[in-house]
Amino acid sequence: MFSHENVPAVSVVICTKDRNEDLTLAIASVKDLQYPPEKFEIVVVQETDDPQPMDGVEYVPIPRENRGVAYAHNIGVKHSNHNVVAFTDDDCLVEPDWLFELVRPLDKPGGVVGAAGSVKVKDCNLIGYCENVIGFPGGGVLYLHQSGGKPRDTRCLSTCNCAYYKDDILAVGGFDERIRFSTDDYVLGQAVSSRNSCVYNPAAVVYHKPRGSLRANFHWFVRRGRSEVELFGINDHPGDLIRWMLRSSITIKALFALFLLLILRLPLFLILGLIPVYYSVIAFRFRFSYQYFNKSLGILLLTPLVKMAMDSGMDSGRILGLWQGLHRSET
Repeated sequence: MFSHENVPAVSVVICTKDRNEDLTLAIASVKDLQYPPEKFEIVVVQETDDPQPMDGVEYVPIPRENRGVAYAHNIGVKHSNHNVVAFTDDDCLVEPDWLFELVRPLDKPGGVVGAAGSVKVKDCNLIGYCENVIGFPGGGVLYLHQSGGKPRDTRCLSTCNCAYYKDDILAVGGFDERIRFSTDDYVLGQAVSSRNSCVYNPAAVVYHKPRGSLRANFHWFVRRGRSEVELFGINDHPGDLIRWMLRSSITIKALFALFLLLILRLPLFLILGLIPVYYSVIAFRFRFSYQYFNKSLGILLLTPLVKMAMDSGMDSGRILGLWQGLHRSET
């Protein structure tokens, strides 16, 4: 485990596209790290038609070919000059001690080759706080709460806040470029952590810009649903993925409730009575939000609605992904 006197050299990779204002803020926060300046570099991979080199960073423009974020992440790894590679997003701000806390658990002789940190939000509306309570992105305060504020083993590492040894990324083939939409970081985390230990350290904090509206959350999860369908051709255990999709589907839950009403010959209007029940169950599940935010009553009341928007978007994305997959197979 590293100390303040013995920190590794780190390449901080940020991949970006069409978010220059957010990117400027993200780079500024990384430059203000309480970390020896000679011990870290910033690698910015930008998909753009108009490259604009930036002072104080290793700037890598790539053509606008829509090859996906996995491709951009691999370009960032390729251009990293150090054997520890950290990742954050272009719409994140890092705490001054973020990098030290992120790499502190790494101990390759002891088997710890990857680390993730906590992802929070601040100065946003209630919907933004609800997203974070539910666990998005990067686990949000849900992971923080589940960890009890202490480091623990993890297999879920998000590129908005994680670090690996570079050779361990390369050992599993890097980010899978067959994944176009997202979840490339999830797949990489699963691959690396199946070989060696990875650790979640809640003290390594980044603040992520939230979506902040039901509409934006719905569309965000449409992409996530399409990403899940992409995993069918990649996942070594498709049965586990299918079971997860069925278990987590709000559409399946609604159809099952309708089926029970029909079997029991109960009036269909009773399904409306199940909505407040479901709402109450979700609110109870995320009641821990009281411990982390002001305006907690508003967050608690709104969280079930945000989760419904996410879940319906996820199912829509899954259906869209399956339909497009079938259409491609027919042609």
